[in-house]
Amino acid sequence: MKLPGKVFGMLTVIEVIQEPSKQKNRFKYKLKCLCKCGNYKYYQFGDLNGQGTVSCGCFRKEKWRRSYYAWLKEQENSQLI
Repeated sequence: MKLPGKVFGMLTVIEVIQEPSKQKNRFKYKLKCLCKCGNYKYYQFGDLNGQGTVSCGCFRKEKWRRSYYAWLKEQENSQLI
């Protein structure tokens, strides 16, 4: 598999790890990924190939934090009126 170095959203594949599957003579692959925030995380290829996974979770936290602070600022502005 030529996946090391490939980028999925904020994740870069570092290493492909082959593990035996429960089925005979089959393998499953885990991908060790590095997120832009610096965290390492393991994913299955199907998790990254779809559109769902874009980061280690930092993107969701940052998105929530920004929307929360925007809401707080809006509340402060509405109280001034």
